[in-house]
Amino acid sequence: MKTSIFLIIKIELLKFLKRSDWVSIIGFVCIGFIFALNMRGEGYRGVEDQNALFWVVTQLLTTTTLFIGPVIMAFVGTQMLSSEIDNKSILLFSSRIRNRAKMYIGKSIALVIVSLLFFLLSVGILSAIYFLFTDKDSAYVSGTFFGNNVPELFLILIMNYVFTFLFIPQLALFLGAWLKPLVTIIAVFGITLVCTNTGTLDGVKYFNPMYYMVRMSNDVVSTTEAVAVKASESVFCICMQLILCIMLCLLFALVGAKRMRERDL
Repeated sequence: MKTSIFLIIKIELLKFLKRSDWVSIIGFVCIGFIFALNMRGEGYRGVEDQNALFWVVTQLLTTTTLFIGPVIMAFVGTQMLSSEIDNKSILLFSSRIRNRAKMYIGKSIALVIVSLLFFLLSVGILSAIYFLFTDKDSAYVSGTFFGNNVPELFLILIMNYVFTFLFIPQLALFLGAWLKPLVTIIAVFGITLVCTNTGTLDGVKYFNPMYYMVRMSNDVVSTTEAVAVKASESVFCICMQLILCIMLCLLFALVGAKRMRERDL
């Protein structure tokens, strides 16, 4: 009996909920909670007059640059394939779904949905933390949701989603077709480390999806004052990152599906 992609996606989402992997979202918001409490102290030093959008963007960028976000999303991606291969639970799945390539594609699409939910929940929870736990009388808090540079901040937020919540978990899923779970997470950490440290190398940087996010955010997140960013610069950064990440994710899907067809489970 043929199994549709939609059924595979549904099964993967149900498995995700049963594994309680969603609890790992705490890693994204705990840094924001700590920052919110620190902003109440006299020892805090940072950008003044931060609105909620600015604050959420900077917290998510912080989780990425500190490797917390990439490691969490690598764990989520690993759980969908590498861990199942390692503990042999995938045999129950593969006995029902004979088309392994379709199984990989279904897992990939389900991971996109899960990653998007992680992103939206992180933004929502961090926004709530901003309004509930920051000190409205502090010079660092404006108490409003929007301020200056709203279009640029939204673009940076999207670019953070593309790198941390889309590219990284798909990379982990892809590597998981070859590697053990722990090795997969370490490999993703290593690749993220390379991305973090190759943003200034001529030629190489243009093939680094993190470079465009950093290039876009350098000036915008350093101040809450209005920053003049050329529209052509914004379009270039977001389009280049999207094209690069989508091409890489499609490559991961094609090669990963081929690997699953040929691999002994």
